[in-house]
Amino acid sequence: MVVEGEKLGKKLIILDLNGTLVYRKTKNRESGNVAKASAQPIHRPYLSNFLDSRRGEYEVLIWSSAQPRNVDSMVKSILSPHQRSKLLRVWARDTLIPQRDFNFKKPSIKDLEIVWSALNLSTLGETKQIGPWDQSNTLLLDDSLSKAALQPFNHIVVPEFSLDRVKIVQELLAKMKATEENDDEAEGDVVEGGREEGEKEAEPSDEGESEGEEGGKENEDDMERRMDDILLQTIGLLETLKTQSDVSRFIRSGGLAKFGGKKGKSQRERKKREKTYGRPEYWARLGREACERLGIECRP
Repeated sequence: MVVEGEKLGKKLIILDLNGTLVYRKTKNRESGNVAKASAQPIHRPYLSNFLDSRRGEYEVLIWSSAQPRNVDSMVKSILSPHQRSKLLRVWARDTLIPQRDFNFKKPSIKDLEIVWSALNLSTLGETKQIGPWDQSNTLLLDDSLSKAALQPFNHIVVPEFSLDRVKIVQELLAKMKATEENDDEAEGDVVEGGREEGEKEAEPSDEGESEGEEGGKENEDDMERRMDDILLQTIGLLETLKTQSDVSRFIRSGGLAKFGGKKGKSQRERKKREKTYGRPEYWARLGREACERLGIECRP
């Protein structure tokens, strides 16, 4: 059962970086390659929309298992100086594992008790009324189930932004750019002189506007279906979660539903799902509507 409530104070959202918001493309684990990839990571679609939409309703903390210098580089690549100044904390690998394992690939767990203890202690006596933070108002956005093992009902798990996903996104963005350029050129031709003399208006094709993936040319419907819109869905989900008095109870009761799941195969099916609570299309619609209210252009 989804528990609805009035808007109650701010929430705390803890953001992972690599695999969640960005992808670091490295040929190997040599420090130079990792440092360069950290300074120029590939951004997940709708990342700027996601970051711009968090205006005052959520306090934000970055928590990554990457090396501190690489975390700093990734943060600088996605956030403006003003946005960085609003972060409560930026935590890295040194907060997760013992020093002896610092330079080795070791499993780690993000224990939210550490966050609550540090933040609640530091805000005692401060005039800024935020917190206290606990399981009722804290969310962890992370692609790893194991990292949230201690507080699973505070976890918004997202599919990993992996190399396979990156390749699909880059392919789709290139096609979208080419389509926009072709549309601009076609519009310019019409404005300049319309159809040339003797040119007939194109007749509609029985096969539709374009072929699907199997036919070679991919139409906008196929591109929309394949585009990674997890962060757009997250915007919509956070709009719902900000009205919850206890986010962990909301998640425990199944409130996330089909968040991050597979989208409908046809445009008609996806349009129908936009009105069905909990479907990926439903969360994405809420995300688009939130961006529109904030005056944010919604683009991947």
